[in-house]
Amino acid sequence: LHAPSLCDRPGARSGLPPQRGQVPRRALFVPRQPVQCPGSACRYLGLHASGEAAPVGLFGRNTGYDRKRILADAERARSAGRSRRAVFLYRQVLAAEPNNLELHARIAPLLAKTGERFDAWQSYRRAGDGLLEAKKPDEALRFYREACERLPRQVEAWLQLARLERSRGRHAEARQALLTGRKQFRARGRRPEAIALLKAAREIEPWDAESVL
Repeated sequence: LHAPSLCDRPGARSGLPPQRGQVPRRALFVPRQPVQCPGSACRYLGLHASGEAAPVGLFGRNTGYDRKRILADAERARSAGRSRRAVFLYRQVLAAEPNNLELHARIAPLLAKTGERFDAWQSYRRAGDGLLEAKKPDEALRFYREACERLPRQVEAWLQLARLERSRGRHAEARQALLTGRKQFRARGRRPEAIALLKAAREIEPWDAESVL
């Protein structure tokens, strides 16, 4: 003896209409439909708004990209003096928005503070050049001054600062910036940078004794 299966029921294969109390075969197979739910509910269920499963990381945590939350956490970390945490969070957004000049301006001083000088200069440069392209030379000048203060051994920062000062007609300030920067490269291995700064100062004032020497 065996329990009757669905196929053993009357009309299952014959195409006859089901008898009273009999469940139609096609009613047992319902096609899957995409789940629609509001955003808050989807986040709770681990779904995107489309109804598809959201990316899940270790221990089942939702790893979806939430820009607003990440930036808010980064600002809190920066205000609390947790520079490395702030850098980590800002980099998540920069990975998606590599040309976001405002984020480069925020992360640059933090990178300098945490000792990542190369990346700090790249962010300073991108933000400064972006301000120049936006026709904001005074803001770019202020930004490059900050770069020289926080990255005193970045020769390109001093050279760019001097170029901007000269473009604004402030030749004396440009020369002084180059001479100030030259003092940061007194070590034997940094003499090429010091010479480059002195040469740039001599272009501004060829007969100045300090730049000639």
